[in-house]
Amino acid sequence: LKGGGSRQWDHSALLASDGMIYIGTDEGGFCRLNPETAEVELLGKPCRGRRMTGLTQAEDGQIYGVGGDCERVSIFSYDLESGKFTHWGGVFDPEIGEGPERVHDLAMTDDYTIFVGENDNPRRSGFLWECRLNR
Repeated sequence: LKGGGSRQWDHSALLASDGMIYIGTDEGGFCRLNPETAEVELLGKPCRGRRMTGLTQAEDGQIYGVGGDCERVSIFSYDLESGKFTHWGGVFDPEIGEGPERVHDLAMTDDYTIFVGENDNPRRSGFLWECRLNR
């Protein structure tokens, strides 16, 4: 994906169980690419701020993602069947009073614990954030 605006690819792409490729964009957009037709559809902007750099598909079939920057990073899921987003909240640790500056990837365990890798923090080394979803 090239071009500007909401469809400029930002390091996250996922081939999902429905055969479509889901992509996070530089401006925080969430797109679906049909590999047979090359058609790109903007599905929404589920996170505040820019950048959507981590996507995964869980055993429940939903796509989980992380996006945002400048300590406004949040987690969402997207239901392939209904086309609806669920917002799981921001990534923030009240004990240290911080959230990640920017994130670059995520991984999810079978119990829906999400690990978010932080990068590009100008004040300190990046953290690995452990996020537990209240399901």
